[in-house]
Amino acid sequence: MTDATSKRLSRPGPAEAGRDAVLEAAAEEFVKHGFTATSMDGIADALGSTKGRVYHYYRGKAEIFLDVVLHGMHDLLLMIEPIATESGVPARERLSRMVRSHALCMMEASNPQRVAVQLVQYRGMPELATHTETTERIIELRRRYERAFRDVVSEGIADGAFLDVDPSLAAKSMLGSLNWIPMWFRPGRGADEVARIADFFSETALRSLEAEGA
Repeated sequence: MTDATSKRLSRPGPAEAGRDAVLEAAAEEFVKHGFTATSMDGIADALGSTKGRVYHYYRGKAEIFLDVVLHGMHDLLLMIEPIATESGVPARERLSRMVRSHALCMMEASNPQRVAVQLVQYRGMPELATHTETTERIIELRRRYERAFRDVVSEGIADGAFLDVDPSLAAKSMLGSLNWIPMWFRPGRGADEVARIADFFSETALRSLEAEGA
């Protein structure tokens, strides 16, 4: 993706795999403990290395957190935008797949995506508040993601599949519900249960929008 999502916050260096390992370990720590309670020592322990290795790539915890969020938003966009813009597929079907995919992402092994939804909670903290440019980039990516949902809802309204509602509010309502999943969902449930929950969110979103007789 040739946009702001590809810009790294880590120090320059050739060891791409090493940096990705730091981000993976950090994402797990942020999911478990949140931004405030996560430390550079904890990230190093999760990585199974010294703190020096973490500092080799990043200046501090804030840069790691924001880079994890950028990666999470990047992956969400790569997952959702192709569904949203798929030619010849009715808006109702595309929205169903978008909601279901997002729900699955929030439940399955997708720590960067789960960390991405934490930014709203932590963005006012002093450690993050100094990274205004990066935070604004992330917010724009979130808007872009929301627009994908809003535009599909608008298409469904135009073709008569959905009620004539405010597409922006409909998108916000859906994403607010979906992004809350990590707050109550605990990993370890069976695949059938995960699929049932994803189907529930998809069906509920459609029922809230469907026009009578559509």
